Amino acid sequence: MRNCAKRCPSLSWIHRETAQTLGIGDGDLVTLTTRRGRAVLKARLTHDIRVDTLFVPFHWGGGGSANALTIGALDPVSRIPEFKVCAAQIEKIMAPVETSLEPITTTYLN
Repeated sequence: MRNCAKRCPSLSWIHRETAQTLGIGDGDLVTLTTRRGRAVLKARLTHDIRVDTLFVPFHWGGGGSANALTIGALDPVSRIPEFKVCAAQIEKIMAPVETSLEPITTTYLN
């Protein structure tokens, strides 16, 4: 799995208009930062999402984990994780970055 993580970095889907405004090209490395954490991802440009939205699949761990950006709270009755949504800042990475491929531990709140 670690080899796959190196070959297939996690992605952040960005609307093409938003990316153009920010100087981000398809395949560029970007940093997403929230008040809870930071993730390094590869930009995937699309017209399939809203211009005010960034989408990150939850299927990667390590330095590209969407879980590092969002709350780990669970519904107190069903124990299903909360809907993962939060404000985020996106920046194009201008120089090579070393990303951690170590798993991130999420603490779930009751």
